[in-house]
Amino acid sequence: MVVMNADWERQKVPGAIGDLMKDLMNLGKTKGSETLQERPLEERKLDYVHLSSGAEPQSQTSITRSISQFLAQNRARNDASNRTEFLESLAQKRRRLNIDPDSTEPIPSCARTDAKHLDRDVQMKYDIAKNEDGPLRRTMKGVAGDKGRQKELLALHDDAEGEQQPATDQRVKNIEEHLAVRYVPAPPRTLLSRLRLLEDHLIQLEKDYPPWAALHFNQPNRGWPPPPR
Repeated sequence: MVVMNADWERQKVPGAIGDLMKDLMNLGKTKGSETLQERPLEERKLDYVHLSSGAEPQSQTSITRSISQFLAQNRARNDASNRTEFLESLAQKRRRLNIDPDSTEPIPSCARTDAKHLDRDVQMKYDIAKNEDGPLRRTMKGVAGDKGRQKELLALHDDAEGEQQPATDQRVKNIEEHLAVRYVPAPPRTLLSRLRLLEDHLIQLEKDYPPWAALHFNQPNRGWPPPPR
C-alpha cells in the first residue's frame, strides 16, 4: 500500500501530469512512418561505465577499429621505409636529401641499390691439399708396409686369420677386451680358435659362479629360475 502526502500530491502530481501530456502530444505529432532510432546496446552500456582514470569509455567495436587503424598505419610506414631503402637508388637519395651530386661525402645506402665491387682474388685465399694416400687411407686394414697394397680378403673359413677378416677380427677383439681375456703365451692364429676359447671362458664362468651366471646369462634349457629378460 502506497500512502501519499496531500501536500506532496498538490506540488508534484500536476507537474508530472503536465509532462505526460507534453510527451503524448509530441508523440502524436510524429508521423506514422517515422520510427525513433534506438541506440545500439553497446553504446547504451557505456552510459553506466565510469573509468577511474577519467578516460572516455569505448565499446569493443571501437577498440577493434582503433587497433586495426594502428596496425594499418604501422604497415604503411614499414612499406614506405622498405621502398625507400631497397628501391631508391643512390642518385635518387641524393636528390631527395638535396645533396650535391658531385659531393664525395658518403651517405648510408643499401647493397641492393649501391653494390660495391670486391676483388675475390684478394678476399679469398686458396690452398691446394695433396693427399697422396687417398682420403680412405686410415680406414684401410691389412696394408703391407712400403708396398702400399692391401692383402686379399677371403671368405670366413676354418683357417681364416684376423688380417683376412678385419671386421670380424675387430668384433672379437672388443669381446676379448670386455671380458679381460689374455692369451698366454700368445693368442691363437685363427679367428675360430679365438671364438672357441671365448666360449670355453664363458662356460668356465658359469661353473665357477653359478648364482651370478644364472642372474646375468640367458642359459639354454633352463627351467628354474627363469632366464633374465
